[in-house]
Amino acid sequence: MKERGRLAGLLALTALGIGGNYLSIPLFFESVDFVFGGIFLYVALELLGVTLASLIAVALSLHLLMIWGNLWYSAIFLLEFIVVSMLRRRGYNIIISDWLFWIALGIALLYLALSQIVGIEPKTSLTLSLKLAVNGLINVTIASLVVLVFKGLIQREEKVPFRQVVFVSLVIVATVPLFVKVIYDSKQEEKRMFTTIKQDMETITQAVKHQILYWLDIHFRAVEELANRLVIWGPENRDQLQKDTEAIRRAFKEFHACYIADKEATAITFYPEINPQGKYMIGTNFSYRPYYKKMKKTFRHVFTKVFVAKFALRPVVGISVPAVKGGEFIGYAYCGLNLEHARKIIEEFSIKEGVFITLLDFNRMVITSTRQDLSPMGVFETGDLKHLGGGLVLSVKEKKMYKVSEFEDAHFYREEKLRSDIPWSIVTEISIKPYKEAMFANLINHFFSIYILALFSFAFARGIGSMVYTPIAKLAGTVTSIARNIEKKPRITLPETNILDLALLTQSFEELANKTISYTEELKKMAYYDPLTNLPNRVLLRDRIENAIAFSRREGKKVAILFIDLDYFKTINDTLGHDVGDRILVQVARRLSSIFRDTDTVARFGGDEFVAVIPNVNDVGEVIALADRVLKLFETSFDANDEEVYLSASMGIALFPDNGPDPTTLIKNADMAMYKAKEEGKNNFAFFNEEMNQQAIEVLQIKSKLHRAIERDELSLHYQPIYTIDTNELIGFEALLRWDNPELGTVDPGKFINYLEELGLIRDVGESVLREVFERAKDWGDRYKVFLSVNISPKQFVDRRFLEKVGRLIKETGVNPAYVTLEITETSLMYNPDESANVLKKLKVQGFNIALDDFGTGYSSLAYLRRLPIDIIKIDISFTKSIVSSDVDRAIVSSIVNLSTSLGLHTLAEGVERRAQMDVLKGLGCDWAQGYFLGKPTDIEEAELLLTKEKGL
Repeated sequence: MKERGRLAGLLALTALGIGGNYLSIPLFFESVDFVFGGIFLYVALELLGVTLASLIAVALSLHLLMIWGNLWYSAIFLLEFIVVSMLRRRGYNIIISDWLFWIALGIALLYLALSQIVGIEPKTSLTLSLKLAVNGLINVTIASLVVLVFKGLIQREEKVPFRQVVFVSLVIVATVPLFVKVIYDSKQEEKRMFTTIKQDMETITQAVKHQILYWLDIHFRAVEELANRLVIWGPENRDQLQKDTEAIRRAFKEFHACYIADKEATAITFYPEINPQGKYMIGTNFSYRPYYKKMKKTFRHVFTKVFVAKFALRPVVGISVPAVKGGEFIGYAYCGLNLEHARKIIEEFSIKEGVFITLLDFNRMVITSTRQDLSPMGVFETGDLKHLGGGLVLSVKEKKMYKVSEFEDAHFYREEKLRSDIPWSIVTEISIKPYKEAMFANLINHFFSIYILALFSFAFARGIGSMVYTPIAKLAGTVTSIARNIEKKPRITLPETNILDLALLTQSFEELANKTISYTEELKKMAYYDPLTNLPNRVLLRDRIENAIAFSRREGKKVAILFIDLDYFKTINDTLGHDVGDRILVQVARRLSSIFRDTDTVARFGGDEFVAVIPNVNDVGEVIALADRVLKLFETSFDANDEEVYLSASMGIALFPDNGPDPTTLIKNADMAMYKAKEEGKNNFAFFNEEMNQQAIEVLQIKSKLHRAIERDELSLHYQPIYTIDTNELIGFEALLRWDNPELGTVDPGKFINYLEELGLIRDVGESVLREVFERAKDWGDRYKVFLSVNISPKQFVDRRFLEKVGRLIKETGVNPAYVTLEITETSLMYNPDESANVLKKLKVQGFNIALDDFGTGYSSLAYLRRLPIDIIKIDISFTKSIVSSDVDRAIVSSIVNLSTSLGLHTLAEGVERRAQMDVLKGLGCDWAQGYFLGKPTDIEEAELLLTKEKGL
């Protein structure tokens, strides 16, 4: 089993280590990231040993190679584990071992490998080396804390040295908060950098866009004016149009050529008239040009694609504007615009180092750029675009083996269209390099700070440990010696110390030791005997039962366990006080002790429960005789402050070996038998049988399924109609809780309502029931003028927030309280009669009707009836059931009706199942009735149908 546990630990820590590598904390575009798989490697080293931890080290190094793609990282990771393991074996602390590795070897080796072999820039190499060193130190520090917690709080088999606790705690406090601050500051710096770059790129792009559009629009207006001249003069006035063409060409020096063409695209003017190749341009037809076709079709101006004019040798764009007269295309004006000025505009906004602006046409050909590697009309390559948070895009020009190397020549990238009619794009690029260098410089300072602070924490922890640990260790040794020899009353000599708190602790230990020695004998007695009655307690009882069972097995005899519980003892405590209750318990203990043999045991099990153990039983008749003697002990009164108090007892009996093989089972079964005796009328005894066990199992099933019943919405309300007796009119319903379980079927309310209260579920269920009743009363009360009656459990009623919950439900449902009757049992009222009356008065003020349920079954209702603001007295089914055949029950009901009438209250009889009962109730003057004769509880739909039928709606 131990080997299987170690194997499971190996697999679990390997999985956690791989998960720790995946759940990394990245900095600077994930080029610098902290991984935490090493935590679980060093936890394995401390808990599983070097051999199994070596397997995890190999697995994690291969995993790092897979996710980082850097062989040197994995090699240094393995070397770190090897060196730390060796130093650990020589007695060094694991944290100091890792710190020494990185200071003496790890940082230098990794720096040389990255800078000289891999070829990474020196500052970046130093940053990555220090990052891995800090990552390693944090991992072993957290691993040490995890091991301490595991050994001290979970495993608890191996004690944790105080010196180690102090050392790890100080290192954690010194390094981890600074590490977290470094990560936080770096993330904040990265956010600020993102914000700055985004703002700079937005500002530059918009400024360049504005300037270029302004420049283009000036020249566009000139061409537009030339097209207007064609509309004004008409194509036939060629001389005038030629003058206008020449004037505009001379006025706008950046036009390399301008012409006016008729509707067939034949040039009727041109300036200069002869191109550099000596060709006369007037009369040239341009109908083959795409811009002519588009313009003639749409009657809209066109910016042509950028091209290199044969005679200009620079990028040029053509601006073509149609001439439309009377809705008819009559020709157009055209000028070729030299784009040299566009280059000057972007250069003006690229003065900041590392900022590059490029103007692209719709074919992504370079119009002009401030980048030296791009020439006009060359192809523009974006590189690998990485979308960052906040709308930023990073352009990585070249894929490299190591991620950090890619960012050395990367740029932040932004591309924006110029305008819908000008299909150009402005690309703004900002080099990441200066930001990276500033970030890495800060990280280097932070990483050095962590390592220096770790060194100071080592020294401080060592000093604190020497000053505090030595006297504590001596104190622990002395106290251990005293504890082992406490019964011999050893001489107490504790170490001295100059530390005030430890001196006080030593003094306290000395006082405690002296008192412990003096109280040893008394504690022995308290461990086995009840302090009130001086009878054996549960611990000694169990021992006596085990001894009796052992003797019984040898001799072939039986053992009887008598579980004795005092009836109504809680009432004595509540009415006369606990002091009187304790006095009576002492008297009960004396009487019980007087009738048992010396070989028997009488113990106080707890509260008002006693257990007697009768060994060496030959005949069950002996037990019955003894049980009768126990019950007769309660025939005489007990003294309660000079007053006579009478009690009775209920007793359950279990026999060994018939009813159980061990003390726990025997006591449990005797306890069950005792409850059976109480059910049969108290002041009685009963033997355990298997039927009781089945009943207990049924109770457990019901309790276990009740929680799920609430979750699965198995509880529902049914509604039983209430009628007037004299006129047979439907006036209301009583809401009754029902439970339909898929396994148990329909469960009798008498079997689960009490358990809802016992399990503490009744308040939540009760509030849910109240809400549904209020909602239903709102609907049926408004429509049919009937009331709904609902039972309030004792625990609901005594809840201090009951009135607050009721008030909240009134507001949420909008119910008129006059349509709701709250049924309160006599039991609820007897907890605190004065407070109960006060609560009922507040409910009456809100408008509720109050019904007193199960009237006649309590013991104090008549005394408080005149003080309670009730409206209805419900006659219990126990009286209604025999009202026809029993003169006594009929007389009781008659008294209740007469009493209610004199007080101006309504009476409601429950459980009416026959016509004869209705006739008797009518003759006695009872007002209302409910029961199966009048109607069974039904669901909402059937109750709605009954209302519709009875009310004629």
